[in-house]
Amino acid sequence: MGKYLIAFLALMVALSLSTAYGQVDNQQMRNQQTNQTGEGAASVMVDSQELTNGFMTVARVMIDRPGWVVIHNVQDGTVGGIVGFARVDQGTMNNIRVPVDVNASTENLVAELHYDMGTRGCFEFPGADMPVMVNDQPVMIPFTVTFSQDLQQRIQEHQQQMQQMMQMVGQNLTMDQTRMIEENQTMQQGQMMNQTMAQNQTTDMEMNQTADQNGDNDEND
Repeated sequence: MGKYLIAFLALMVALSLSTAYGQVDNQQMRNQQTNQTGEGAASVMVDSQELTNGFMTVARVMIDRPGWVVIHNVQDGTVGGIVGFARVDQGTMNNIRVPVDVNASTENLVAELHYDMGTRGCFEFPGADMPVMVNDQPVMIPFTVTFSQDLQQRIQEHQQQMQQMMQMVGQNLTMDQTRMIEENQTMQQGQMMNQTMAQNQTTDMEMNQTADQNGDNDEND
């Protein structure tokens, strides 16, 4: 009888502990669901991928009001300029195609969420469309991309064209600077000639006045 009583008590303790742990697990699950889908919740998910054209794919976005998913490049290990963006609706969206400037893209990129708070449907940042903040932190995620061979070739060609344009601009600036220097030298020479002519005219006038005075003196004598 005593053995049965002890076994019964042990079973009751086990059931109580199981119920308690079940309540904790259920509470944790409810908290996780609240953090993911409650008011003010937001998240973004991006997979590493290969860029073959001017678009990339954001795997998933969750946001509590209409907004934007914004792609930044990475410069010197920090978040850099914006290379692409796409509008997202309130709720959860999957496989969002985002047009990006491949010439400004880097292998390391960052996806960030912004709210559409200004003119609806018009991306305004810097401006009204501020980043989404959760726990005082912007909702963003880093990821990496690789460039297809065809895209790499196009980027190299673009960079070469830009370098040629910069060289041409530099040459034109040099020619303009040379022309300005020559024009300034010509103006200075003209000013010097004018000053010399003015001095000569003054000298001639003084000489004529002296000659006239000498002539008058001769007549008086």
